[in-house]
Amino acid sequence: MTEHETHEDGIQDADKRECARCRQPIESTYYLAGGNKLCPRCRDGLAGQVGQRPGLGLFCRAAGFGIAGALLGAALWALVVIATGYQLGLIAVLVGVLVGHAVRLGARRRSGRSLQVLAVLLTFLGLSWSTIPILINEIRENPEFKKSVAEGFKRGQPKPDAGADPSASEGEVQAAVEALPVDSEQETAKEPGRPGTGAFLLGIVVLVGVVLLGPVVVYGLSLAGDPFSLIFLGIALWEAWRLNRTAVLEIDGPFEAEGDIDFGQAEFSSE
Repeated sequence: MTEHETHEDGIQDADKRECARCRQPIESTYYLAGGNKLCPRCRDGLAGQVGQRPGLGLFCRAAGFGIAGALLGAALWALVVIATGYQLGLIAVLVGVLVGHAVRLGARRRSGRSLQVLAVLLTFLGLSWSTIPILINEIRENPEFKKSVAEGFKRGQPKPDAGADPSASEGEVQAAVEALPVDSEQETAKEPGRPGTGAFLLGIVVLVGVVLLGPVVVYGLSLAGDPFSLIFLGIALWEAWRLNRTAVLEIDGPFEAEGDIDFGQAEFSSE
């Protein structure tokens, strides 16, 4: 046996007697988890983490990572649709995988039902948000679509008074209105006041609701007539759900570390 072979055997023998997590020597008792050797202290810590629900701080961190993944996925989906003109289902699945991994990364590899629901919701929102740049591009590139949108806005505007003179200029109309006698008390009562804090907050809530739910409605309508998109959407949601499902870890032991560790004692499960 050469000196190099003796050195390699010494390294392998040392690896057999150290913990896979803390890299400390295993002196007497060890456990096996997924084929890795664990000391009693690391075994207790790992068993406590598996299945533990994430706290509020960790959930918020996972939500932040998931929102970033959803926005990135929305940009990717919109870019592909605008560039090719087709809604490729595989890209939708990729969005689900991206959001699922982002939530899992933000949760520091934790898992659980709350994170699964979060990942599914953000995946659907990400695909919905992609309709915003797609519609903007459609309005810019398609004159007919742009014209129909403009006509829709015009229909929502109030019609002019039938008795008004269409040839009168805006300045003349304003001068005529100002010349009308108005009671001072009525004038004071009609002066618009500044919106209060409640009205301002209500406006913010309505704006956020429109931004969040508007694309959802548009995306839902687009799915209604496209069964293949529904199939790929289901696969995308499943991937986001699957990546954050509760992990099941089997830990075998304890085993006595007398001399060389005998890994034949461990029973591994494929479940």
